Amino acid sequence: MTLPLNKVLDLADYDELPEELITVDRYWTGGQHTQRRWEYAMALRAQARWYDRQGLHPQGPIIDVGGAGSPFWKMINQEVCRVLDPAENQSLAEYLRCGATLASEVYCISVIEHVEDLDQFLYHLGCLVAPGGLLFLTMDYCDDYLDDWPADRYHSNNLRTRIFNAYGVRLAVIPTLLDQHFTLLGETDWRWHGAHVYDYSFASLALVKRT
Repeated sequence: MTLPLNKVLDLADYDELPEELITVDRYWTGGQHTQRRWEYAMALRAQARWYDRQGLHPQGPIIDVGGAGSPFWKMINQEVCRVLDPAENQSLAEYLRCGATLASEVYCISVIEHVEDLDQFLYHLGCLVAPGGLLFLTMDYCDDYLDDWPADRYHSNNLRTRIFNAYGVRLAVIPTLLDQHFTLLGETDWRWHGAHVYDYSFASLALVKRT
């Protein structure tokens, strides 16, 4: 498994994810952006890489943050996966205050571009992960390296708060999580491989919380 886990989508990646895509397509229901197949497959690849590193197959608990209406919970492990949607249910902070059980795996697929307070969301997201556990995120990503947060020209403000670039990921997202005792899982590749929707693409980020 040589595909980088922290990377921007390259259409060639689909050729390196055949086993994961079989699982994704088994539960694919349509009605989602087609590139979500890559995001789900990369999450499955991160899970497999983490299991290999652990030398075991953890059984959960697993939390999918923001995945209401998505079939992803079935792909990842429907027996032990709980879907937590902060937009429809309690906030992550409220969930933690209620004595939430920490998860061995937390997934957050194309959510962080929509939240208002990114630092607070990332902080509480990290708090959901048990020591030694996996955190996997994906985000909308573009090739504008000049601005902190590139302009969102193709979504109304109520649908997306920001779009990420290499600057935003390296100076905002990753440091916030490293401060919470996470380390990157696997190699990185932040090269831009071209836009897949208007002027943007998608990126993934896999981390493990230190024990």
